[in-house]
Amino acid sequence: MTNQAVEAIDLDERQRRIYERLKKAGDGPASFFRDACRLVRLEPSLETTSHAVGHCIREIESTLRDLLVPLGRDPQQTATNERLTEIRQLLAAAGIRDDDPLALRWQDIALDAGGETHKAEIKLILAAVGIAESDEVAVNWLKLAGANKSLRLHDRAHRSGLSARPVDDEFREFWSQVQTVLDVVLERFETRYLVYIEILKRLLEKDAPTVEDVTTLKKEVPRALVTHRYFFERLEAPAWFPALRRRGFFESPFPGYWPEAIYLRKIAHTLPQDVLSVMMNVRTDGLWTHMEFAAAAMELPGPLMAEWALHEAIWVRSQRLIGWTLPQKYGDVIAALIQAGKVDSAATLLRSLLSDPPGASTTSAFEEPPSRLEWAAVQRLMQQVVPRSKRTRRLSRSTSSPISWLRRSAGHTTI
Repeated sequence: MTNQAVEAIDLDERQRRIYERLKKAGDGPASFFRDACRLVRLEPSLETTSHAVGHCIREIESTLRDLLVPLGRDPQQTATNERLTEIRQLLAAAGIRDDDPLALRWQDIALDAGGETHKAEIKLILAAVGIAESDEVAVNWLKLAGANKSLRLHDRAHRSGLSARPVDDEFREFWSQVQTVLDVVLERFETRYLVYIEILKRLLEKDAPTVEDVTTLKKEVPRALVTHRYFFERLEAPAWFPALRRRGFFESPFPGYWPEAIYLRKIAHTLPQDVLSVMMNVRTDGLWTHMEFAAAAMELPGPLMAEWALHEAIWVRSQRLIGWTLPQKYGDVIAALIQAGKVDSAATLLRSLLSDPPGASTTSAFEEPPSRLEWAAVQRLMQQVVPRSKRTRRLSRSTSSPISWLRRSAGHTTI
């Protein structure tokens, strides 16, 4: 069955509109919505259908807020972190000092989560897309973040006591209201989105920007993932880089997916020193961004690649877990460094990957040694690195053979 056929299964006209608009934000939210539609239509229904659909809606609604909040926020104004304010008030009421380790941990969580509360973000979006808070769509959306547990998305996704919520008339009414919210809000957004896309298309036609072009990109197009994704995934011209950097486009990555990193990877061969400088100065824990950085490092000359590897090793050591395909990307870099004779840098990056993660400890000789990598990732890493290390003769003075530094790097790993 083709992808088109799969996508067309059991979607009515309204659902198809929602699905196509969500695809513009990414395959993830569109897939969650399509699966929710399938679950609701499934006969006989699963015992946990209402909860599974609740989880899908949470993912969609969260993505929708991430997508639309920038439309309503003044890019020159720093948002008040309402979560942080609430947490500090709760800590003060409990008699916990701001510098207490527990307080610091909760404050870090608030800072990572972002500024506005759920309800505040919805109100910001409603104002941006021109929907009054008294409108039925606005009322139903705000209910999802309200105080009524029977209506909140969080509680929809989780069980009530020891029982699963049934797929009854109340649930079907909830599902219909959610679709209405998505349909109306996405339609309003699409109208504005198309205006921004036309601006971006005009800018992408230029190999080198004027000052006015970069100002347009900075001030007339919202700093949203969807707009940056459209622009930077298509931008190829290295001549844009200096002006973009001067205007701060490479200073504050989005938390997960950072489209600017794709552009950096594409121009790394042409502007290696500039790209290295950005990668060395950007602070992000986004695994996807570090994957793009590793791919960009492969385009750098050996000495610059080695410099990046030493810098990246510091970040790696700060992480408790490194997953996805990032270890494999690091393996490619390590192998390339060995080939280029930069064995010390290769060893440093490998050691950082195989060293104990922060806070790791074992209390028994029978426990598996702590690791920031899955065992399968360690095996793949060794398969990438060991053959290359055996072939190279350009070894540092501090190592007697390639296998010796691999063994020292691996620590508890058997090679």
